[in-house]
Formats: sequence, structure tokens, C-alpha cells
Amino acid sequence: MLNGQSFMMPTWDAGTAQARLTLFVPLVITIGLGLCMESRLTAPEVAGIRPINRLDICMSVVSTLGALLLGVLLSFLIDSPEFATAGRNSVFLSGLLLVAWPVLREAAVLVPTAWIFVVMLTGFRSPLDAYPWTIIPEPSDRPHAWIGACLAFLLGIFVQARTVQKESL
Repeated sequence: MLNGQSFMMPTWDAGTAQARLTLFVPLVITIGLGLCMESRLTAPEVAGIRPINRLDICMSVVSTLGALLLGVLLSFLIDSPEFATAGRNSVFLSGLLLVAWPVLREAAVLVPTAWIFVVMLTGFRSPLDAYPWTIIPEPSDRPHAWIGACLAFLLGIFVQARTVQKESL
């Protein structure tokens, strides 16, 4: 209480176990994708005859869509929408990583993490009412969150395809 007025303080706890699942578990997929992209050996890949561009894109798509499908499947089997939300958030955060990768390289894994903290600090009108731009805390039944996640991922794949082509020339 300050001067007779109370106010909400942001929390790093992110509330319930469901909130932690939907906000932080997708980082495992995203950071794993970043580690795979970071561990490349540029000289052999540029000199090789393998289609590195297509393999990198396939790696990104398979890992991210695998997380999405696993989340949707668990959501269906356990009857808990939080798993589908975690899958959707993996798609969104992976898209952010892929968009930031050409500029930040290894540090691009910080962008999805920073997004989570920005959302936790500024993304809520009230404790349970997130702004639509936040995407990740939105429930699984919000179409704009699914559309935003898919667009972020498609943009990330487009940027990845264009960047890898330029690197290999």
C-alpha cells in the first residue's frame, strides 16, 4: 500500500503450474533449436554438397511442429488445454528465435526469453486478462493467438531460408 492505494506487483512465479507449463516449457524446444543452429560447422557445410538449407529448415519445422503435435495430443488425451497452449507457444517462440537469428546469432535465444519476461511485466490489463499482442498467456481457444504464432513461425522459416541461402554463397 502506497499513500492509501494498493497496486499489483509483477511476479516471477507466473502463478499456477499451468502458467509455468505454457510459458516456460516451450523454451526447452526453442533453446534446443537454437543450440542445434549454433553447433553448425560453417566451413564443411559451405564446401559440402548436402542441401544444408533444406536440412536446417526441416530441422526447424520437425522440432517445432513435433512439439505442437505432442502438445495437442496430450491436450486431447489428458483433457487439459494447457498442453495445446504450450505447443502453440513453442511455435511462436521458435518463430521469434528464427527471425532474430540472422542478426543476433547465438544471442537470439535471448529474444524468446525476453519476450516471456516482457509479457510477464507489461502484458496484462489485470492479473488474469492479457493483452492480445502477448500471444503466449492467451488460452488455447483464442484464434488470434494461433494465427499470431503461425505467422511468427512462417516468418521465421522465411527468414531462415533467405539467410541460409545468402550464407552458403
